[in-house]
Amino acid sequence: SSSVTEITKEEYENIENVDYLVIPSSVKKIEKQALMKMNEIRTYEGNPKWLPFIPTGKIRRIIIPDYVTEIEFKQFKNCVSLKEVCFMSKRNIKFIGNMPDELKHIRKIECFQELLTNKFLFEPLKENLKEIKILGTPTILHKNSFYSFKQLEDILIPTSLTRIETEAIVNCPKLQRLIIPENVKIIEKNSIEECDHLKTFKCPHHLLENLPKEQIVELEITSSTSKELKGNEIK
Repeated sequence: SSSVTEITKEEYENIENVDYLVIPSSVKKIEKQALMKMNEIRTYEGNPKWLPFIPTGKIRRIIIPDYVTEIEFKQFKNCVSLKEVCFMSKRNIKFIGNMPDELKHIRKIECFQELLTNKFLFEPLKENLKEIKILGTPTILHKNSFYSFKQLEDILIPTSLTRIETEAIVNCPKLQRLIIPENVKIIEKNSIEECDHLKTFKCPHHLLENLPKEQIVELEITSSTSKELKGNEIK
């Protein structure tokens, strides 16, 4: 409940088989050992400052609520199974300290576009991150939104997008597939650069002009023209 301000050992110590744990913003204190029998937590939703108070060895997904504006990286130290982190804040989060290896090896991030330019978060992740999902309803994919993500395989773009700027996606050598929403009206020239394995596209017919045609192996047209084209059939 959002009215809870304190989590005590007396009330919670015998609760064990919790898979999804939510700690609300109203909580101000957690007694030591109060939650330490919850050894089956796979998803945690709440402020990362409470991670030292719960068993983190099996947590695979962490959802960080929008009220969190400051995060100490050391709070993730023992999250050895962590694969996904979702940041629900539209504001730029302040990160403190050095990123531990447990966080460097996550595979997926969900966040608002504003966070993509936060170098303290993304620079250490660029060697391992495989998937990024943009939250919210942005209308423009800005220049250098996705720059030099060495292992990135999938970008999930919101359907609200209407414009993709020049050099929005650059040097993502493992990116293989890109779905461009039907609401996109403009793809600027050279918007996709140095993505040599990007060969599969799904996009509206009117956007073909500024795609890297020499790379296309599979193409699905999502507008009134539904014919599937292969490779050099594109003129």
